Amino acid sequence: MCIRDRVPTFDEILEVCQGKIGIYLDMKDADLEQTLRKVQQLAAESSLDVLRFKPEAMRPQQYYAEFPITLDLDGSFHNLAYFFDRLSRLSRIVNVTNLSVEAKREPSLSSTISASCTATTFVFIEQAPAPADAPGAPGAPAGAR
Repeated sequence: MCIRDRVPTFDEILEVCQGKIGIYLDMKDADLEQTLRKVQQLAAESSLDVLRFKPEAMRPQQYYAEFPITLDLDGSFHNLAYFFDRLSRLSRIVNVTNLSVEAKREPSLSSTISASCTATTFVFIEQAPAPADAPGAPGAPAGAR
């Protein structure tokens, strides 16, 4: 069988593309604790004070789960933009929603705004195969439906 005679698997495609594409995403093997640490690290490296960092409950969808993190940040607008730019460069998809930015009443040189947002990343949910003897399952007796 020639390789042209079959369609490569997703894992084979990822193996070929890894290191050659700017983003490599494998949501199955992603370590959420590492992602949490990385988000905190990026905020600190962007000279933002993290006032609140609250991982929320996962929200299951059909094939994946959303993992939201509520953030309250303090710093400058430039540093906030720098933080978002760095988040966008992570190998994981991170969506920022519910962004609220307010100017401080008494700003300092390093702290001119307060911001709150939700950073959401995603986790692949592997579907367990239905037991073969379950009614309606593939391979179940025809009368079991």
